[in-house]
Amino acid sequence: MAVASEFCSRELDQLIQKIMTRPPIIDPTQSLTFADFFKLNFAPPDILHYFGVFLKRYSLDLPYFNGNLDRLSDLKNRIREYLPPYKS
Repeated sequence: MAVASEFCSRELDQLIQKIMTRPPIIDPTQSLTFADFFKLNFAPPDILHYFGVFLKRYSLDLPYFNGNLDRLSDLKNRIREYLPPYKS
């Protein structure tokens, strides 16, 4: 168990060092436009965390339509290809 504990401690120290040496997400002296946020070289969860918000993905149960939707399966496939996988 001591070996596992040392490994976890070393991994944690490396993670902390990596976080501490990263440049800040937003430079408070720089003015940004909305488009500039898409150019940031950070993961979206990190940018959201900077602003104190988070992203939560979940499935919605919407009302059903009883009519004929001939291209529904194609639409579902395109949506699933575009979105990241759903994790419950």
